[in-house]
Amino acid sequence: MPMRYVPPCRELCDEVRTSCEASLQAVGEEWPRDCSDLPSRDDEECLEPTPGACEPLPQAFRSTCELSAGYNATSFPNSFGHLSFQQMLTSREFSLFYLSLANISTSCYTGASFALLCRMFMPECENNAQIQLCRSVCEEINVRCTPVGLGLPFSCDEFPDKNSDPGCFAVKQCEPIRYSRCMGLSYSQTSFPNLYQWPSQDFAVQTAPFVFPTYDPISDCHPDLNFVLCSIFFPQCTPEGQM
Repeated sequence: MPMRYVPPCRELCDEVRTSCEASLQAVGEEWPRDCSDLPSRDDEECLEPTPGACEPLPQAFRSTCELSAGYNATSFPNSFGHLSFQQMLTSREFSLFYLSLANISTSCYTGASFALLCRMFMPECENNAQIQLCRSVCEEINVRCTPVGLGLPFSCDEFPDKNSDPGCFAVKQCEPIRYSRCMGLSYSQTSFPNLYQWPSQDFAVQTAPFVFPTYDPISDCHPDLNFVLCSIFFPQCTPEGQM
């Protein structure tokens, strides 16, 4: 069977060249070849490094991603081919998305939060396996946000399809409320993250017993106090999404 040559992706070549060329020139060497005629990761099959071993989240985002997304380890390269946190931080994709995140969250996709930023650019890593964001999440944001001029500044093809990567992370669907003080209301289904960006119902069920009792001394201030608290911490979820 004839051997087949798989070249490196153009984007990878460009990123490494940008990082290394000055150092090469300082020792009298040149970058080995032009990157421009290599195939793009969007067009053809090309070679990229497989994600490395899990590593702690970068210090600058560690507490943010732990609290909002519920994990503390990542690996590179990510879905955009960024080989390191530093490359991610200086990339066009990250800069544009970071600047538009607040507008997206308030205007068209309430699930857009730092948890989404973490999962897009610093994907969860568990047992040295990277859990990338599913393409369907990216596509849903575009469906909702492009009509108001807030389409994402990159292609959703960067992310894996659920059919090809069943382990990718998708926004969770509605689930039954499991916290006793919020059962028996006029709704019974919830979803996360909630309005406080608690990442999951498991986290909420563990945390709520420390939060709800702080309101017990004023429980007679209004008959709907518990309902309002539940709607904040365990928001209603319908087939159309979180209310």
